[in-house]
Amino acid sequence: MLIVDDTKMNLTVTAGLLKYTEIQIDTALSGAEAVAMAERTAYDVIFMDLRMPGMDGAETLRRIRGLDGPNRDMPVICLTADAIVGAKERYLAEGFSDYLSKPVNSRMLEDMLMKYLPKEKVMSAAGPEPEKPAAAEEGDGYDPLREAGITPEKGLNYCQGDRELYDTLLSEYLGEYRERSGLLGSYFEARDWKNYVIFAHSLKSSSKMLGADDLSGMAARMEAAANSGDEDAILKEHGKMMEQYDEVIRTVRQVATAPETGDEPEILEFAPE
Repeated sequence: MLIVDDTKMNLTVTAGLLKYTEIQIDTALSGAEAVAMAERTAYDVIFMDLRMPGMDGAETLRRIRGLDGPNRDMPVICLTADAIVGAKERYLAEGFSDYLSKPVNSRMLEDMLMKYLPKEKVMSAAGPEPEKPAAAEEGDGYDPLREAGITPEKGLNYCQGDRELYDTLLSEYLGEYRERSGLLGSYFEARDWKNYVIFAHSLKSSSKMLGADDLSGMAARMEAAANSGDEDAILKEHGKMMEQYDEVIRTVRQVATAPETGDEPEILEFAPE
């Protein structure tokens, strides 16, 4: 299985939802990387983010389908936060086999795998499921998040109650801050709304996964404004969004289990135990 997404948090949470399975997972952070991996490795299913800088998901899909390799006919599932009326038909017209809404729901992810994995590779689990880590509770260390209007319970829900996975997302959110905020700022200054919308979309998705709904909503409005060419709305609200982003980062720094560094954090990959 291959997961393709330019946001490391999305890769981590999608892989993390499957860490109690025996699925071998590869990850790619760009369309170009995904094409190179698909050229040399046969996958049973590929999950592909739609909005990526450079080569987007639709173009990446076309490149993979055009390869004289092992993945010409493999099912490719579109990952998107834009699940609106008529979306499925549009994605199918692009050549995707199906689509899955982000943030990814564990049950829907498992159902999609059951639908598209070769039947001979799907086995019922023997014995009880592994015990999963406890969810948030009083005195869990997340109070600074709650006091700042961030709801860790929502983030933990996306992580199936796995606090270790949620703590990893907090650290990765910090790790992506410098690059994402810098690019948002530079594209804003250049009035490059085509690229601005990609990183506003990324901020919307990753903030929602943490439970930072206010910031996610602001990023969603900036994404919609950039999509529609509403420059006045962006000029009016961009600064407020960035101030809110900085405030969320200051709060997350109080509870993250690992300090922020200048290096990009390593992607977690889950292999059979």
